[in-house]
Amino acid sequence: VMVNVFMAERMPILEIRTINPQAYAEYLNQHQLRYFYNQSPDVLAFDRAQGLNVELLGFFEAGELQAVCKLTYLPELRFYRRAQVNWLPLDPTQLEKLPQLLSALEAHLLEQKNILHLSLSPLFIRGIYKEEGETFQACPQADQLDQLFQMAGFTKRAEDFYSDTSLQPRYLFVKDLRGQSEEEVIASLASKVRNHIRVA
Repeated sequence: VMVNVFMAERMPILEIRTINPQAYAEYLNQHQLRYFYNQSPDVLAFDRAQGLNVELLGFFEAGELQAVCKLTYLPELRFYRRAQVNWLPLDPTQLEKLPQLLSALEAHLLEQKNILHLSLSPLFIRGIYKEEGETFQACPQADQLDQLFQMAGFTKRAEDFYSDTSLQPRYLFVKDLRGQSEEEVIASLASKVRNHIRVA
C-alpha cells in the first residue's frame, strides 16, 4: 500500500473531471485494460448500493480521456476521511503519465474537506511464474513503478492493513483452464488446494 501525505506545491498537468458509470465502463472496455475486480463496474454498483462514497474520475489531456479512476472515501480517525484508490487503469506503455495522474489526483483531493491522506494499492505484477515449478521471472516494470510513486511523494507502508472496505488479495494467480474438464482442473491442483476447495 502506497500512502501520500499531500504536497500542495505540485501542480497538475492533466485536467480531472467527474465521469458517469457508463463512461467509466466504456473506457475500460474500449482500451481492454487489465484491472482488478474492485475496479469493475459491477463492484462499483455494489459499493454504491452498500452506501459507500465512491467517485469516478476521468483524466483528460487536450480534451481526450487518458485514464479513469475509482476513488473511494473511507472514514478515518472519527472526523476525517481516507481517499482509497485501487490502482489507476492505465496502459502499461504509458507509465510516463503516472506522475501527472497522481499530481492531478492530489490536486483534486486538496479541494475536498477532511481528507487525511491518499492510500493507493497498486497491486502491480512483481513477478511471473509461467508454469508450476518454473523459475521465478521478475517483472522489470515493478522497479520503475516504485520509482515513479516515490517521485510523486508516496511512501510504502512497512505493513499493509486491511479492512472490510479495502480488502485486497496479497497475491493473484491466473491459471489457464481452457480445454479442461472440471475433474482435470481439480486434479491439476496441489492436494492442499484441493482440500480447500472441498471445504469451501
